[in-house]
Amino acid sequence: MARAHVEGLRTSDALTLQVLAGDLLRYPLCRLDPRSLCDLLAWSESEELPVQLTRDLHKFRQQMLREYNDLPDGDPLATFLKDLQGVDADRIPESLRSGVVMREDPESLPLVQEARDALLVHFEKAEPAPVGGRSAPVIQMERVRGTRVPQSAKEKSPETRSASRGPARRTQAKAKAPVDTARFEWVREDVLSRLSDYPDRGLKQAMLVAGARHRAPWKDLKEQEIVSVLKALAAGNRIRLEAGRWRMVVRYR
Repeated sequence: MARAHVEGLRTSDALTLQVLAGDLLRYPLCRLDPRSLCDLLAWSESEELPVQLTRDLHKFRQQMLREYNDLPDGDPLATFLKDLQGVDADRIPESLRSGVVMREDPESLPLVQEARDALLVHFEKAEPAPVGGRSAPVIQMERVRGTRVPQSAKEKSPETRSASRGPARRTQAKAKAPVDTARFEWVREDVLSRLSDYPDRGLKQAMLVAGARHRAPWKDLKEQEIVSVLKALAAGNRIRLEAGRWRMVVRYR
């Protein structure tokens, strides 16, 4: 059975998206082409859509992740994971990546574990790309001697430039955001706890990041914060990155 797919979802404006996505939002996971699934989930992470469309996309995301978690271990789950590998890495949104990472089952069948590991490697090829069409640049027009010309094309005299600037302002360098010690320590302990459970295999960075964000008491914990903790632990020789996996450093006495 052919799965539903609509091209142009990623670059649509809000009005067009409402038209294109209307039917797709009612399809079950198994009836959606992985490309359209990724595009709609990517839009569900956007904060620039009308309220009702945002709500519909949030419900869609919850339903899709629920159906993904309900896929039986074996051929159905392995097939879905393999199909996602056929989608460009930058097209796969953060919500779906996190869903895949969070469904971590050491007891899964070998064919599922193999497909999942291959998909995690695929994720690392590119970060999720933003959605949304590019609007044409707005050119400010100004009348000059009866002719409309772009503001940027009109030459300004030194006096005009000086007047347009107004009073001189001192440019202040942006100060670095202070490190939140509580968050840093929480992530540090979470990472070390997770890695201690996998002393031999270690864990991929995507799994550590998604797991920490899922368990964190803060909803706004960013990937960069977790990565900075990983780098700090590596600099302190507590963990190291080998073959794409973070592992605890074994200390001998």
